Amino acid sequence: MNYIPVFKDVLPFVYSIKIAGETFVFTFNYNESGDFFTVDLFRGDEILCYGEKIVYGKPLISAFADERFPKAAIVPLDFAGIRDKVGFEEMESDVFLYVITQEEMSDALSKES
Repeated sequence: MNYIPVFKDVLPFVYSIKIAGETFVFTFNYNESGDFFTVDLFRGDEILCYGEKIVYGKPLISAFADERFPKAAIVPLDFAGIRDKVGFEEMESDVFLYVITQEEMSDALSKES
């Protein structure tokens, strides 16, 4: 399972990643007064989402919603179970943006059965 790094000391931060064979560009911003991050998502020159708030445990975008979006869920999680929010202190300390592909999700579900 991969994750998308967020270099919170150089915001706004732009990160390009290949997911399921397609390249996507994420722009991360931080709202200091609300202590939360937002993300803009691009595929080429097309903006897929703008200013989406990053919420703990919630996929960043409507995963698998239509053909333009990544074929993966991108979910902020803390596998150690210490944190349950995504503020400046938590991001990249305990909470990371994990990229979970459809194949990985299927594998995980089949192992539970």
